[in-house]
Amino acid sequence: MLARKSPGSPRRELLHAVSAHLLDERRDYTRRELALFDDVICNLLGQVDLDARIELSAKVADADRPVGELAHRLARDEAIAVAGPVLARYGPFDDGILAGIAATSAQDRLLAIAGRQRLSPAVTEILLGRGSGEVLRVLAGNLGAELSVAAFGRILDSAEADANLLTALSYRADMPASLVPRALDILPPDHRRRLAALIAADRDEGAGLTALPPDWQLRRRQVSGWIARIGDGLTDLDDVVRLLAREDRHDDLAVVLSRFSGLGTQAVMSSLFRADHDAVAVVLRALELSEPAVSAVADLRGRRLNLPSGAKRRMMRAWTVLDSNSAQKIMRLMRARPPG
Repeated sequence: MLARKSPGSPRRELLHAVSAHLLDERRDYTRRELALFDDVICNLLGQVDLDARIELSAKVADADRPVGELAHRLARDEAIAVAGPVLARYGPFDDGILAGIAATSAQDRLLAIAGRQRLSPAVTEILLGRGSGEVLRVLAGNLGAELSVAAFGRILDSAEADANLLTALSYRADMPASLVPRALDILPPDHRRRLAALIAADRDEGAGLTALPPDWQLRRRQVSGWIARIGDGLTDLDDVVRLLAREDRHDDLAVVLSRFSGLGTQAVMSSLFRADHDAVAVVLRALELSEPAVSAVADLRGRRLNLPSGAKRRMMRAWTVLDSNSAQKIMRLMRARPPG
């Protein structure tokens, strides 16, 4: 017996086809062409069911290409299942857009925004001012959320009676030095030891860290927190690799990959930025990173080395055909190789 098509299925198929063209990053469209795709899809949104909008939202959320009004429409959809992924993951939203949404949205929307990989102080201030305790806990545990001194102070005010906040704070090596004694005073012993160790590790870098500009120092402390959270199973290595690659933070990316591969930082840096892709494909496969994370690293290589467009495709193919066991055996040999 043939399955009956719902009345909206032709429009859903059209939505699927047009959005596939819009989101295909292998195609170079003019601004006018992108605007036409955007206009057609926005007109279709009101004519398709919830499942179709959820499916589209998941695709748009992970798109690197700006999609104009479509992302705004999805972010303000009445269903959080549609709005949530875009609010949480769509990269091209700038601070002004996020701040505007955060200033007027309900708690479920604020919670989605609070988990974004990168949040500026302007947005976190709004979230702290309007958000529930759950939003506060997500912000405190999000090392990509930049917090002002006042914001850290407000979190500390609430932390003493909240075990989840205390745990989150114990990973915040980026905390202003003026607030560290207060944090150490309220943290349980194991949490206190963790935060103290992260801060001490930064101090051990000595002049190498203090000679860096303040924003670089903050990033290094942020990376220390991420490494600790990944090790404790609270953050995915995949998410951190994607963020660092997308933001061209190749030094920090090398530090993270070095920590979890057992290779030296310079060896990782060399594998990342050699013209051939064999070594980096081995490292990424041995660490069992996902396709989106590997794709982000391939894009970073393309930008830094000015590689031809086909280079990413060849690297992805090499990574795809390499099995994890073989990659780990090769990486053991790479570890045994003397530096230099």
